[in-house]
Amino acid sequence: MKHSLLSFLFILFALQTWAEDRKIKIDSEIKGVVVYLNGAEINRVSKFQLPAGRSDIQISGLSTQIKPKSIQALLSGDARILSISNEKNFLNPHQNRKKVQVLKDSLTLLKDQIEMLTTEIDDIDDERDMIISNRSRVGEKGGVTVAELQSASAFFKKRLKEISKEKFELGKQVRELTKSKVRISKQLKTDNTLKDKPTNIVTIKVDNPKSQMIDLEFSYVVSEAGWAPRYNVRAEGVDQPIQFEYMAKVFNNTAIDWKGVELILSTGDPFKSLTVPKLQAWTLNYRSQYQYKKRRAQSQGYLSQQTLSSNNSNQTSAQLNDFGMGSNEVDVSEISVDFVIKDKYSIPSDNKPYLVEVNSYELNASYKYYAIPKLECDAFLMANVTNWENVNIIDSYANIYYNGKYVGESYISTATANDTLAFSLGRDSKINITRVKKQDFNKKKWIGLNRSEYFEYEIAIRNTYNTPIEIEVVDQVPVSQESDIEVDVKEISGADHHPKSGRLEWKLKIEPKTTQKLITSFSVKYPKNKKVHIRKKRRVNAKYF
Repeated sequence: MKHSLLSFLFILFALQTWAEDRKIKIDSEIKGVVVYLNGAEINRVSKFQLPAGRSDIQISGLSTQIKPKSIQALLSGDARILSISNEKNFLNPHQNRKKVQVLKDSLTLLKDQIEMLTTEIDDIDDERDMIISNRSRVGEKGGVTVAELQSASAFFKKRLKEISKEKFELGKQVRELTKSKVRISKQLKTDNTLKDKPTNIVTIKVDNPKSQMIDLEFSYVVSEAGWAPRYNVRAEGVDQPIQFEYMAKVFNNTAIDWKGVELILSTGDPFKSLTVPKLQAWTLNYRSQYQYKKRRAQSQGYLSQQTLSSNNSNQTSAQLNDFGMGSNEVDVSEISVDFVIKDKYSIPSDNKPYLVEVNSYELNASYKYYAIPKLECDAFLMANVTNWENVNIIDSYANIYYNGKYVGESYISTATANDTLAFSLGRDSKINITRVKKQDFNKKKWIGLNRSEYFEYEIAIRNTYNTPIEIEVVDQVPVSQESDIEVDVKEISGADHHPKSGRLEWKLKIEPKTTQKLITSFSVKYPKNKKVHIRKKRRVNAKYF
């Protein structure tokens, strides 16, 4: 009876084993990566022999950043996919890269060297203690001659000096090795991102009518990857087009290195749903324009590069990591754009940004100068670029070069750009500008219960070039916000006057080697028992003593 029961259990176990689908473990390689602004789609391929019947194809060593609903697979031939699943594998964690192993080996070697030198220092200290102890006992039993005593004293002195020197040299070596150890430890802390991280296993259950060679293509979306645009804007002269170099910074923190892969940079959404979208009403109002201005108010104004960067509130408020990377909302085209990268790239999984060349464009541009002498007595050369929409620009920073010289960094935003996109190419020292207050005309006088003050300013622009220039000059007159404060504009030298803002604009063409002067004068009348701050001041950082 007992023997029959054992036979039954054996047969039952065999039937269960036979009924289970066979597991086939295969290797795969990354063929291409579609990198989105936030996330990436990994495309893998594999070729293997698939037996007839049902099988579980297992692909291990994958990133744990996989979004399960994004996994897609395609088999060649007439094999059918029944299901796809994934699970974490804590038994076979990610292997560290060779660079990390080299750092670990170097760190171990340094520790051994420091320990060996420390032991030598301890031995020297023991010898020193022994010499000092024996020196005090010389002559205790008598019978030692003066010559012998002098010889012993000289030996002790010489040896102690040698010991001190040896200890100093060994201590110096320990300090240098310790510095190297600290540096390697810091680098190892940065690069050793894969330590003890689990891997992911994707299982594809298939039904195959016959044994055949199978080509497998499968893809999935991962987080902790992305790209950000970066531009180089080059101008070689006011009669030359703009050379616009479209670059990208790509980062990978998926725990899997991308080695020699085909890259596509996309502005699409990797986490898009399979549900049919709903078309919302297309409304027009001023609120969206206000929001754009609030986020990028200064981006297309005629300002210096320093101003463009420092006033960008969204960028400065972003939380950045050790490599200057953070997250930020940007405006992109309603239709997603894909940039196919010509060359293959390797992007390690170390969360560091790697520069990728996207494309280069030649853009038509018109040039003119712009100046606000009240703020800065410099002329800024502006390039106004047309047909910029075809470049698919995303809001980001740009390095500006003029005549082969690095000018500075600017922030490009398309939120407030219309038909043209403006770049500041920096200050031009050959355009001399001054703005002075005419003291002879500035005066105060009292009229009854009111006080009246008169102001006059002179702006002088000199063109030292041998060719004419076009320049737009901006100044202002005060605007009253009180009923009993009256502003009377006297002279504006033909400027376009915007009464609500007080802005004055001149669009001038100045001939070579000539100077043009602009006069601005106005009077302000207000009650003499009140104080009005007419003269505006600016604040700067300064030392105090």
